[in-house]
Amino acid sequence: MNKGVIISGIGHLGLILWALFGGYFLTPDHAPEVAVTSVSLMSSAEFDAMSAAVPTAPAPAEQPAEPAPAPEAVAPAEPEPAPEAQPVEETPPPVELAEPQPAPEPDTAPDVTEIAPIPRPEIAETPEPVAPVAEVEQPI
Repeated sequence: MNKGVIISGIGHLGLILWALFGGYFLTPDHAPEVAVTSVSLMSSAEFDAMSAAVPTAPAPAEQPAEPAPAPEAVAPAEPEPAPEAQPVEETPPPVELAEPQPAPEPDTAPDVTEIAPIPRPEIAETPEPVAPVAEVEQPI
């Protein structure tokens, strides 16, 4: 046999055995406890009574905010030099837009008086039945 087939077979067999029996023999000593919360049911009347008993917070009294003190005017020590004037680029003259071409006149409706109507196919008459109709009802 080929070495690759043997190695693949051993690997797959080990994987299958691990999937079947891997966790079977390794059970934990003690399982973690499940967290349980106690719950009680209440009627709508009890809920309304509980909601009505909640005090509402009083509205805070509005106090006007004290204006911030005006900052003292500080004279600058040295005047800042005026920025140098930067050269302004001239804008190009506006481009004259070409006048739009006039819309083409819509085509006139074609003269349909010369068109012949579509001929209807002739329907052949239905032929007489060859076999006679049975008078006795046939079993199904």
